[in-house]
Amino acid sequence: RYEMISGNAWDDAVRASVKQAHIRNLLWTIMAKRGQKWVNNLAEISEYIAEAVCLDGKCVIVDSSKEITRALFLLRFVPSSRVIHLVRHPARILESNYHRLTIGHGFKFLRRRFQPKRFFWLFLLLSCVSWIIGNLFAEVTRRFGKERFLRVRYEDIIFSPVQEMGRIEAFAGINLCRVKEKIMRREPFFMGHNIGGNQMRMAGSFVFDPNKSSRSGLPRRYRLMAKIICWPLLRFYGYRE
Repeated sequence: RYEMISGNAWDDAVRASVKQAHIRNLLWTIMAKRGQKWVNNLAEISEYIAEAVCLDGKCVIVDSSKEITRALFLLRFVPSSRVIHLVRHPARILESNYHRLTIGHGFKFLRRRFQPKRFFWLFLLLSCVSWIIGNLFAEVTRRFGKERFLRVRYEDIIFSPVQEMGRIEAFAGINLCRVKEKIMRREPFFMGHNIGGNQMRMAGSFVFDPNKSSRSGLPRRYRLMAKIICWPLLRFYGYRE
């Protein structure tokens, strides 16, 4: 079965997946119907890849993505999939963006990287708008499969990791006892294969530590901007600060 997507067919499969996941194809994915050739092909490809990766008795694959359109497709057309929507306070996201801008790492938006030398406020404003629009799209996606969609707040994972792992455990139908035990014992989790992410991935391991301070230094005016622009969803998600 896996030979069906080898060689040139694999390249075609990658292009199809990347194309579908772009945010400009959100409406196209919402209106898609099971039975369409491209839908069936991409759904089969997704299942083939999952089966190929699930070796040595593994039955679960965890993938991370910021492409909400991809999550929508999986929720609609790949019944075995589950979507965990990870929400983080926008001010914390601005802290990371501001840090990257000030040290010259740039700003990434819609698969493009910008390297501004000034007018940082404009890109942080864009980050706020992107946060609220992206999360609204996530709520639209949730409508297509509430029973296979779980919302988790980043802050809850940091400060109540065992409880949140229990929620994920019940949602996904998998046993996370070993994970919860390691969290309670403050044992390190080791990082294996990774491609992208923040600097944390370079450390090799991490420990759930609610007392570890997060990055600070974001000017107050940007925190205020995040609260003003994002307040409707901040309240909806239970953020009170």
